[in-house]
Amino acid sequence: MITNKEYLTHSLSSLMISSAKIDFLLKKFGLNPDDECDYKAIDSLLYENVRFIMPMVNSVSEGGTSISYGGDEAFKRWYSMLCSSIGKDNVFVSKISDSTDLW
Repeated sequence: MITNKEYLTHSLSSLMISSAKIDFLLKKFGLNPDDECDYKAIDSLLYENVRFIMPMVNSVSEGGTSISYGGDEAFKRWYSMLCSSIGKDNVFVSKISDSTDLW
């Protein structure tokens, strides 16, 4: 059995999300970390909380330590696949529609 926390941790492993943030997301969404994984709920959590998980730091370097998240395109591809798998709109894709018939 995989738990909610294990699945969420695995889903976000490439984004270097802290355990504290994972606990925060689970609590915010009302999910018990130790319950058997509710895959649909976790996927919805990921979709609805993208602002908390999107990598923001682009470059930090100090004393021989370097952090560079960037990965913007990789993140957008991951998010696009998530949206496709749960049938939701991708917030990173602009929707321009022809409204000339409304004039």
